[in-house]
Amino acid sequence: MKEAREEVARYIETGDLDAIAKRGTLRILTFSLMENTELPRNDIVTRGHIQMAQSFAEWLTLTPEWILVDSPEAAIEALREGKGDLIGDNLSETKRRHALVDFSKPLAAVNEFGLIGKDAKAPDDPDNLTGRKLLARKDSLFSEWAERYAKENPEMHIDVEEIPNDARMDDLVDRINAEPDSILIADSNEVNALKHYRDDFQVLDREDEGRHIAWALRKESPQLIAKLNEFITFSVAKASTTTRFSDDWDKIKKRGVIRMLTRNSPETYYIWRGRLMGFDFDLARQFALNNKLGLQVVAVPSDIDLLQMLKEGKGDFVASSLTVTPEREGQGATFTAPYVKVGTNILSNKQTGQIDGPEKLKGKVLTVRYHSPVVSQARALAEQHGFEVQIAPRDISTDAIISKVASGEYDATIVDTNLAEISISNFDTLLLGMKVGGEKPQAMAVRDENPALAEELNTFIAKAEKSGFLDKTYDTYFKPEAKHAATFKQSYDKSGAISPFDDIVKKAVEGTDFDWRLIVAQMWQESRFDPKAKSHAGAQGLMQVMPATAKGMGYKPPLYDPKKSVKAGVEYMVWVENRFKDVIEPEDKIWFTLASYNAGIGHVFDARRLAKQQGWNKDVWFGNVEKAMLLLEQEKYFRKARYGYARGSEPVHYVKTIREHYVAYAAVAKALSPFYDPEIYRYIPIYLPSPREFAAP
Repeated sequence: MKEAREEVARYIETGDLDAIAKRGTLRILTFSLMENTELPRNDIVTRGHIQMAQSFAEWLTLTPEWILVDSPEAAIEALREGKGDLIGDNLSETKRRHALVDFSKPLAAVNEFGLIGKDAKAPDDPDNLTGRKLLARKDSLFSEWAERYAKENPEMHIDVEEIPNDARMDDLVDRINAEPDSILIADSNEVNALKHYRDDFQVLDREDEGRHIAWALRKESPQLIAKLNEFITFSVAKASTTTRFSDDWDKIKKRGVIRMLTRNSPETYYIWRGRLMGFDFDLARQFALNNKLGLQVVAVPSDIDLLQMLKEGKGDFVASSLTVTPEREGQGATFTAPYVKVGTNILSNKQTGQIDGPEKLKGKVLTVRYHSPVVSQARALAEQHGFEVQIAPRDISTDAIISKVASGEYDATIVDTNLAEISISNFDTLLLGMKVGGEKPQAMAVRDENPALAEELNTFIAKAEKSGFLDKTYDTYFKPEAKHAATFKQSYDKSGAISPFDDIVKKAVEGTDFDWRLIVAQMWQESRFDPKAKSHAGAQGLMQVMPATAKGMGYKPPLYDPKKSVKAGVEYMVWVENRFKDVIEPEDKIWFTLASYNAGIGHVFDARRLAKQQGWNKDVWFGNVEKAMLLLEQEKYFRKARYGYARGSEPVHYVKTIREHYVAYAAVAKALSPFYDPEIYRYIPIYLPSPREFAAP
């Protein structure tokens, strides 16, 4: 893959901001860009180092270029050598590092803690670690301290184990629960993130001077460090995530942060392919950016009332696809002008048949989401036409209900029209049925005593409508992409070619473990062989690689050139595959890699951990981890997952479809190509359909 790295011109630059500005690019070194961060559940999302570094580059009117390195020490070395302009990542300040690089103003203050399992016995004396094993990341400040402490106290017989830098916190917490004598050394950032979704560990306090997290720059860069410190002063707002406020607009502006109350759901706020997304989230983020505010997202569980949280001062406004009703208006909330009006439709499957009239529901079961505003309408129809209304468990999301309808587990449901339309584009088993009731407005909500904030939000909504931003954002999430007429049977010709890009793919997979036909099958699923394809999430080209991911690997977007897109996609597949070193069977490693490519690797790790908890095999995709992935659509499970809600049905469908196309392409190659390689079948599990079942055209 050496050739691929040359897609972005690499150069040496050791000058200050004036020299950097002449090149027009700010090179940001990072050691975590392609690793998903956990879903922020109660955090100021604009403080994330990726978002901040991107904004800093744009503030300087420079083009940001991400350069991915293996570790903090590698980032410092690359910075000193002029291979990058700043380290825009969570880097700890130390005396040793200060001798090598300069640091910006602190972005955060952190302390270190020891973690032990939930049922482990804590040391009677925090300074007496006799017989304990200390787990610390390799070459980290923690491992340096642990080694020094063990040497200074030989009578304690302390064992120190350096763990890999890419070891996942969830796996490490599982380990200390399995090893009662082990102590994991972690910083307060990691511990606070864990506390949002796990409670199966104990925290041992240490007397620790604490340290700062900051960004690093080369020595002798006064211009750049001055601009960076100015930016940090402007952008890093200081606001408590626990203090209750009932402030109106003037005090919110002084505070520098606005708090959004929402749900972790497919309509509002979620993480996908490492990117924070959601219709309501995108609107709220733009409002915050327009007003130079930090945006704090408070993801509220479904069993807690959003408007009650608002009334108690735990947020400044609600943005969560909230339907305006008289009952809600009576809860002390003022609604903004509606930013969308949505109807509701019955959604069924081919087994149930299309429900184009209520009489078609006779003898069927209509499943409705818990607390849905259409429950009363559904029950009135049921009394009149003789069918059953079933209320789904309160922890089952709308997305999970739709998946169950698509699979035939449920007969039908009622959902918002926009969700029904996009779901039909994702599942070919779903059928759109009759409308239920008229369109109802959805709006944001503020406290009655905050009229100035309501006015600001109304002004934003009016401008967003006029500029087209509102329609564009809505279409991004709710307008189904055009159906592609092509099928895999139409995508090859009599010569044995599968796609117009076979030769490019064959060259790109040289030196990898991937069969070229698998990548072609994936390419069809991603883009239908359209080099100019662009997804609603911003992924580009034949392999639909995210621009930020491409930059981190050395590819300069756009990615509409077939060679560039395929090489970037294959290299990212290799990177993802290497994250599954513990998976032994090569075919399962492929399915995990594909699922991660589609959904983001974080959701797949969550699903593997959940599969283990459910007694399934975490190393087998089909029938095991894929089932856990579907569970991540249900709140009782995603509330305890690091990456939160997952559109689990999408990667399940993605892997299944690519597998089917791969087998079909292999059969075509066997029937039509004299160069067919029978070794392809080493990747196909024995329970797949026989290639003989696929006839050549």
